[in-house]
Amino acid sequence: MLNKERIQYLLKQYFAGNITAEERTMLFEALAHDHSEGWGDSLQQLMAAGEKDPLYKAADWEHIVNKILQFEQLPAVHKNRKYIGIFSLQRLTAAAAVLLIVTAGIWFWWSHDGRKAQQEDLQGMMVNDVPPGGNSGILTLGDGSQIMLDSAGNGTLLYQGNAQVIKAGNGQLTYNNTGSPGKVSYNTLTTPRGGQYRVTLPDGTRVWLNAASSLTYPTAFTDKQRVVELTGEGYFEVTANAAKPFHVKVNQTDIAVLGTSFNVMAYGEEKMQQTTLLEGAIQLKTGEAAVLLKPGQQGNIDQQGTLQVLDQVDLEEVTGWKNGVFQLNSADIPAVMRQISRWYNVEVVYEGKMPEGHISGKIAMDLTLAQVLKILELSGLHYRLENKKIIVM
Repeated sequence: MLNKERIQYLLKQYFAGNITAEERTMLFEALAHDHSEGWGDSLQQLMAAGEKDPLYKAADWEHIVNKILQFEQLPAVHKNRKYIGIFSLQRLTAAAAVLLIVTAGIWFWWSHDGRKAQQEDLQGMMVNDVPPGGNSGILTLGDGSQIMLDSAGNGTLLYQGNAQVIKAGNGQLTYNNTGSPGKVSYNTLTTPRGGQYRVTLPDGTRVWLNAASSLTYPTAFTDKQRVVELTGEGYFEVTANAAKPFHVKVNQTDIAVLGTSFNVMAYGEEKMQQTTLLEGAIQLKTGEAAVLLKPGQQGNIDQQGTLQVLDQVDLEEVTGWKNGVFQLNSADIPAVMRQISRWYNVEVVYEGKMPEGHISGKIAMDLTLAQVLKILELSGLHYRLENKKIIVM
């Protein structure tokens, strides 16, 4: 087993073009035997060193990747193994692809200069490339009129009863209580496919809306309860007020809270409606079933209305979208493609059998569609992109 220092030395020799045949064999033998932690650490150290050493800062990563892909003469025993690196994928066809994955992970996450060059290369390869989603939303007022938030100017948009509605420049709405009397009306914030938006409600509760979602809420919470309605997916940070419990209505489900942080995912195309608690406590009720969730638990409701509680859920995976990443923890390919479909506003269709296999790792959501698909291609995913349609083969 090679230590991290030896791996780093071999990588340095490889990148510099000074590696000997014996060292090259040693390098790929180390790769083939799952030294993933050493690879990841060594590559990160090399990229960090690039800030001081022009050799790595100016490294031709595309050339390196192409050279690695050409190295296919590995023993058959190394084929179809599972590898885990900075970005890990299952069902790889060769150990050489693992280094490509790790290198691509470094490329995407650490090399800002390389990202622009890579994007230009991929756009040349795929003229149908699609940019990532962004802050986009529509505000529907109580009288049915709409404000397109993308084109609306920043600052005060309007007054709704006793609420001042303010649009900030970072994809966020804020409702400020003016203290003056006024008629309470209901507003709806809607995000399209490929859009996200945030809103601070009149009580100070903050809500992040994912793509293809909507939130309906009053312009002032004057009743004994604070009630909002959600479709799609939203992350809530609820302001505590024991005198006025906060309720989220999702389909036939009621989520009751006092002050807490939780995520609700309720897309119609998903098999499960998921409510995940990060902090505090919430009561989840559907039909005759009710349960009190603890932090780290997730309440799943299937299409038949059956409620099931999962313990020790991966909270980073659940809230990855809020933090700007596709956080994948052994996610099946169709589930991953549904996330991509919503964020890039593209259609996904399948030719033949639905692909099998699971993917783990994380991908930045600010990459273009072509960049994301090139990463997923390493999992054995075969596709073609036609206009705004991904055809999985």
